[in-house]
Amino acid sequence: MSVWNDRIRVVLVSSSFFPAIGGKEVVIHNLLKEHKENGQVQARLVRFGGLRYRLGKSFPYDYHVFPSMFRNKSVNIVLGLFLEKILFGIDVVHLHGIYPLGLDFVKYKSAFRYKLVLTPHGDDIQKVPEIGYGVRLQPNVEEEVKVILEGADAVTAVSPIIVKDIKELCKIDPVIIPNGVHVAKFRSPELMKDAEKIRQELGAGKDTKIILAVGRNHIKKGFDVLITAMAIVRREVPNSRLVIVGGGCESLRPLISSLKLDREIVLTGRVPKEFLFDPLEFEAPDRELVGYYLASDVFVMSSSVEAFGVVTIEAMAAGKPVVATRLAGDRDASGGVIDGYNGFLVEPGNVDQMAEKIIVLLKNDAMREKMGRKSREIVQTFDWSEVGKKYVRLYRDVCNK
Repeated sequence: MSVWNDRIRVVLVSSSFFPAIGGKEVVIHNLLKEHKENGQVQARLVRFGGLRYRLGKSFPYDYHVFPSMFRNKSVNIVLGLFLEKILFGIDVVHLHGIYPLGLDFVKYKSAFRYKLVLTPHGDDIQKVPEIGYGVRLQPNVEEEVKVILEGADAVTAVSPIIVKDIKELCKIDPVIIPNGVHVAKFRSPELMKDAEKIRQELGAGKDTKIILAVGRNHIKKGFDVLITAMAIVRREVPNSRLVIVGGGCESLRPLISSLKLDREIVLTGRVPKEFLFDPLEFEAPDRELVGYYLASDVFVMSSSVEAFGVVTIEAMAAGKPVVATRLAGDRDASGGVIDGYNGFLVEPGNVDQMAEKIIVLLKNDAMREKMGRKSREIVQTFDWSEVGKKYVRLYRDVCNK
């Protein structure tokens, strides 16, 4: 099949989507918007298992939902694929989150004559027995994930760490295509006013150094490590303050109090606090969250496991140096932080090392500013316009095989 001169008909499939908000859902939303804007592919989102069939008109892209008409999920998928193929055509199915849906899409790709592209997003490919993370820890799932990967026409990896996870299971070479960020969103003069207001609300003077971390509270985020490191940082940089933005962080209070850091660590909760979902207006990060990035001096990603640390490239888009855990080779999980260039990499769980690198940045204004500029330069390659082009090239490659 040659589609170089025609628009490729791409169906994106995911087991979950809005109003559930997570990294995968945000990625799909932004990728579909990018495909819609550049017009090189005819892309739509298809989901199976809704309450009724509908064509989504309240989204900035085509969105089709098929109802669960039968108890057997595979039958529902076959029916949905048949209707989509007849009514709209399918050249490529791009599955986000590969397990368990991938079993059906591998099984039926010959019958419906589509190419299958897979993008794992986290617990569908990663496993960390120490914290019980990953579906591959369940009986028989590891072999099923291997079948899914080997049955695809192309597999993408959002970061080098995912390449490593995939290669643990099978001998295939994934294409690295990272998640993205809208870089221009961080450049508005109005946002700098938001940042100044946030610093005022935090009671941060001109000399106050703000360390920022972003994410919902989960054992894999390593916030306990960051908080413990903050006790060391405060001894060396008394005018420093840690701000953690994300839901579910109140459970960190006992640790904070035990270290006598109640006044030095701010837990904002989820931002924005009142979340009214409008798919036509939805953007991530929200404007208020962008303000927090811009108001900070140093960003820290303390996770012990990530598929792709979107928060690191968001901080880079804001022009901030990043201290991140070393999760894959000599880069962080996003591939955006280069040790000693636009930030520092530390070993996961190493409190002393994390504190040391944060202190170095807080004490050296010139280094912090230089690394922030380097972050802005690097992050251009993560702009959604560039990420979208990489997927279009991949779709063309698999269709022309």
